[in-house]
Amino acid sequence: MRLLLFLACLLLASSVSAQHAWEDFVEEYTSGALETDEGNLQQHLLDLKELYEHPLNINLAGVDDLMQLPFLSEAQIEQIHAYIYLHGQMQTLAELRLVPLLDEVTRRRLSFFVYAEPQKPEEKVRLFGRLRHDFSTRLDVPLYYRKAYMVEEGGYRGDPLYHRVLYGLGNSSHFQAGVRVEKDAGERFYDSYGGYAMLHDVGILSRIVVGDYRVGFGEGLVMGNSTWSSKGSPPLKRQGGIRPMTSMDEVNFLRGAAATLTPGRHFRLTAFGSYRKRDATLTKEGEVQTLLADGYHRTPTEWGRKRNVGSAVVGGNIEWQDGGFHLGATGYWQHFSRFLTPGVQLYRAIYPRGNVFGAVGVNYGYTRYRLSLAGETAYSTAAGGWATINRASYAIGKRYVLSAVQRFYAYQYYSFYGSALSENSSVQNESGVLVHLQAEPLSGLLLTAYADFFHHPWPRYRMTRSSTGQEFVLQGEYCCGARA
Repeated sequence: MRLLLFLACLLLASSVSAQHAWEDFVEEYTSGALETDEGNLQQHLLDLKELYEHPLNINLAGVDDLMQLPFLSEAQIEQIHAYIYLHGQMQTLAELRLVPLLDEVTRRRLSFFVYAEPQKPEEKVRLFGRLRHDFSTRLDVPLYYRKAYMVEEGGYRGDPLYHRVLYGLGNSSHFQAGVRVEKDAGERFYDSYGGYAMLHDVGILSRIVVGDYRVGFGEGLVMGNSTWSSKGSPPLKRQGGIRPMTSMDEVNFLRGAAATLTPGRHFRLTAFGSYRKRDATLTKEGEVQTLLADGYHRTPTEWGRKRNVGSAVVGGNIEWQDGGFHLGATGYWQHFSRFLTPGVQLYRAIYPRGNVFGAVGVNYGYTRYRLSLAGETAYSTAAGGWATINRASYAIGKRYVLSAVQRFYAYQYYSFYGSALSENSSVQNESGVLVHLQAEPLSGLLLTAYADFFHHPWPRYRMTRSSTGQEFVLQGEYCCGARA
């Protein structure tokens, strides 16, 4: 125990300066975050922390790379690439001031995740050259006692310590790998683990990941686990394709292999496959009543639910892009080793039933300078339902961005991997319209306002009929003394 505490303190002391910079960003970013799902926000911050520790060379970063940053719009990403194309590689990040649509707040946030390093055309980076090692650990030692740890009364079987270890290896050019291990408080063993290895930008091979990864395409109706968004950010943007799993999330990932090829200038092809075990509560007949998402295995009951249903997934995506236009198609097929029978409650009547599922979708869009239009329409085999989402954004100068999003998710539609703008936890049983304004009227002053109107045709949990709601938000954030 003392050795673990000493090592944790030593690692913390060795990274104080870097932590201060990261904490400054988190304080600013989360103070203006309007995301109500705390777990979603924490997961998002873990993903951003990984990118903060492995910043991108802005001269080499592609569209998919910059899509990971939720505060960048598609129009701003296009402007960054247009500047580099017209004026050559950036010598310093000070040149971001010359990109027309980048305001001061965005430039400052961007500086945490990118750097400018011109690369000579004749310079060749070895595939496994200049490797960097990263090791981090976290140990939580509670200074209080909980009755839940009384084993004789059916409590938690493990100690109250939480511990995780993350190790990464790679370079910023072509190779990256990592492993993770975690033990939750109350668990006896380190029962959450995983890892990945990734190659990218090697010939026509844009990216290949073996191990744990996430996938997202289009607007996220079919597959939407690679890019984070919230109502407080400029609404939505295209998902970022394949992403390695770098955080400690125990549920929202695939395990297997995925690859993206770019056989031509305008086309991109992706294929992925996965098989992993999921936690679930079972009926007396051995069928799945609920797929669990907490990842806890502390008591005999929770241990009995551990990885008791298998899930196999195969799918792919094809995308074409040229002159600001993009068009793509995504689909997947999924098989569970047990039948899903979610129960007879009214709100569960629209949950997927059976053990074979699938979904297909078509995404489309156009981006040119200040204007961005995009959308996706999808169909699922769960109950033959449709879903569509469409958005428009216009930048009124560099300081004002006006956006609108329309969505319709039939209650018959269901995708196990869908993630898009919604009041519900899943992309199902909802229609609505969101109007959003982001403004920087004064340098350092960021204003966010939105109005969201939504309707749920099928009764939700603890309701007996359809429901309608509205949400209105106006928020101001001022950061003084900072310059990008």
